[in-house]
Amino acid sequence: MLRKAFVLLVAIVSLCVVLLLFAVKKNNLFPFDILGKKTQEQNEWTKNFVHTKRTVPIPKVDAVNCTKIWRNDEQELRAAHDYQQSHGRQPTKNVRHYLQETANCTSYLLNGGFLSASVDENELSFPLAFSLIVHSNVEQVERLLRAVYCPHNVYCIHPDNKSSDDFHSSLRFIAGCLPNVNIVERPLSVEWGKYSVLQADVECMRLLWRHPRKWRYFINLTGQEFPLKTNKEIVRILQTFQGANDIAGKFDSRWRRFLPTPYNLSVSKGSVHIVASREYVDFVINSRVARDFYKWVAPTHIPDETFFSTMNYNPQLGVPGSHTGDVDNKTRRHFQRYKVWLYGVKNYTGVCDGKAVRNICHFGVGDVPRMVVSPHLFANKFSYDYMPLAYDCVEEWYWHKVHLENVGQAPALNLTPYQMSTIVTKRYNGPVKIWE
Repeated sequence: MLRKAFVLLVAIVSLCVVLLLFAVKKNNLFPFDILGKKTQEQNEWTKNFVHTKRTVPIPKVDAVNCTKIWRNDEQELRAAHDYQQSHGRQPTKNVRHYLQETANCTSYLLNGGFLSASVDENELSFPLAFSLIVHSNVEQVERLLRAVYCPHNVYCIHPDNKSSDDFHSSLRFIAGCLPNVNIVERPLSVEWGKYSVLQADVECMRLLWRHPRKWRYFINLTGQEFPLKTNKEIVRILQTFQGANDIAGKFDSRWRRFLPTPYNLSVSKGSVHIVASREYVDFVINSRVARDFYKWVAPTHIPDETFFSTMNYNPQLGVPGSHTGDVDNKTRRHFQRYKVWLYGVKNYTGVCDGKAVRNICHFGVGDVPRMVVSPHLFANKFSYDYMPLAYDCVEEWYWHKVHLENVGQAPALNLTPYQMSTIVTKRYNGPVKIWE
């Protein structure tokens, strides 16, 4: 009788453990949330992993010589085109892969490349916050997250509610092993050009703002991007910004039928891609001005391109890091994205080696030599099911840079273009003027 009771007790305990682990995976709970640990112990976790060094092989492309691709070797570029025409789409991982790979989180972290980059004190003193608005190709999302991941940064993932159950499950398996990666609990169905695009980013902003880590800058990403600068380089670049925001903008009259605007704001059109200071994020999610304008843009076309930009180009508000110069200055440079627009372009030669989707270049291998020498932080867009070698070669180049940093041979980084840009020299550096 006692033996049966003991067996039953063991079975109940085992079932509870399994359910607990499932809850951690499903709800993306932090291990220290389950254990009731405090922020100090979260920081200790970060320190332990920051100083854990593992040598992880650099992703290597076998089909072509990516080094020659970076250097614009015409023969190798032709070979890459020929290879892709004959081989087509590459298979990707599925949900079972991620279930198996993340069964042991320590192994997944150490062997999966998430801790490949060494972290220095300068990076530790300048944590960053990232949002990832994603909808498909979980393997491409994982590779992007791996590239931007550092244990001391914080991350928010918003998966499209329309995406498959396997996509959502795979992301939760991945995030379940990364304590500083959070997934939005009630994601929206995101539609291009609609309010939901903006809502997804703002939801991540709010989630990241509540995180105890006092990150310095916010960068929003999508699943079809890849970094052109390492975390070390991004931190050094953003330190030259001195609180400035990198947010594009120009005045536009297409919203005339929705006027007047709250607080008589001048509507500016920019890009959804932003690099924004912590103080800017505080203003756009907490001030009465921003909340009222956030409601105003809801029925407009592509509100994500007007909300962030307008907040950055109305100097009478005194938004931290905003622009005080001429909004329509065509010489103003932005660095947040390497992105090729193809409006009115008839001959793509030397401009886009890929294909146009909504007048944006989806990169091919011939675009790689141009983007790797650009001063931009990220490249947008890659369609992995279209020209995977472009993505693969940029990824190999990126991890090669990380390797050089790890061994003390970091490539030279010219900070002058950032220091001298008008987004920095014309930034607002005073107190907020209008909050309510």
